[in-house]
Amino acid sequence: MEKNKGICAVCQKEKELTYEHYPPKSVNNKTSVKKYTSKEVMEAFVKNEKVDDPQSRREYTQLQRGHGGYTLCRKCNNETGTNYADEYQIVANGFIMVLNDEETSRLDEEIDLLTVRLKLKPLNFIKQVLTMFCSIDGLALNANKDLRNLVLDKYSKTINKDNVRIFMYITKSSTFKTTSALIGGTSLLVDEISFAPFGFSLYSNYTSVERMIGCDITDFFDYDYNQEKEMSITVPIMEFDEERLVIPNAFKEKLRCLPVTLSKNQ
Repeated sequence: MEKNKGICAVCQKEKELTYEHYPPKSVNNKTSVKKYTSKEVMEAFVKNEKVDDPQSRREYTQLQRGHGGYTLCRKCNNETGTNYADEYQIVANGFIMVLNDEETSRLDEEIDLLTVRLKLKPLNFIKQVLTMFCSIDGLALNANKDLRNLVLDKYSKTINKDNVRIFMYITKSSTFKTTSALIGGTSLLVDEISFAPFGFSLYSNYTSVERMIGCDITDFFDYDYNQEKEMSITVPIMEFDEERLVIPNAFKEKLRCLPVTLSKNQ
């Protein structure tokens, strides 16, 4: 019997699973990281502590290869890597370059928004984001099982925007975060994944834009596979509340959602 046999997070078939880096290892996801269980994160939340507080001596798993897990079969891992991961790397590195700019760094204490103008392949990029949500296998994704078909078929663009939304924000935190929850008092489901420079939230049972945090990139599904566009994207820079990591979108300050601004040079 194969050592890592299980259900592939994308095709949903039982196969031997391979190690999937999420985000792609080409985006600074190659070094060893500590992975805490949901139990440990919840305990830190209850005690109003940081999960990695050395005094707490919480148990963790050391992931030597970077953050990820045995979530995808070899076929899906290879195809998503070929079809989507390169574009994610290009966009992420573009944002990292702007964030590392000296002038931008001097303004860090004064601004909480960043506008970056770049060429990208929107559909390729957002499908890599969706691939990562498949790997964390959260509530919002599983409430919309057809989302996996978008990953399987690189040309597919069909998504119910009246129900599903994907938002993006910028994070400088060294903490990798994945959460999934039902927002209290609502029917809104949210899956969140965050690894610098980006954080993403996948919302299901979407009803009101007022609840959303970040820049709405759902319209990236309007483009064709490998179609390149020049855009100006304004994204909020969010700072985690390190003592509330168990809660989706638990930031020190919450900003209103922001639209993606397309350049006139289409």
